[in-house]
Amino acid sequence: MTMDHYLVVHQESQWTISFHGTEQGPFSTKEEAVAAAIAGAQKATQDGMEVEVLVQDVESNFHRAWPEVPSNEPTTPELSTST
Repeated sequence: MTMDHYLVVHQESQWTISFHGTEQGPFSTKEEAVAAAIAGAQKATQDGMEVEVLVQDVESNFHRAWPEVPSNEPTTPELSTST
């Protein structure tokens, strides 16, 4: 099964969520956007999808925020918005 991603992205002083080509937001804080993305991801997993939430950092790399990575597992490889 393919892993789908909720991407929490910072754009022009606001946060948005991108999932399957649609955007949600804007959110005024990263925390609000991450909470909304996790809620969506949890519902998607209940519907049988395999998803994770990735959050953009200041260098435009993405890091997994949900599900949390157990301390003994390697983290998800970073995704970059650069091509």
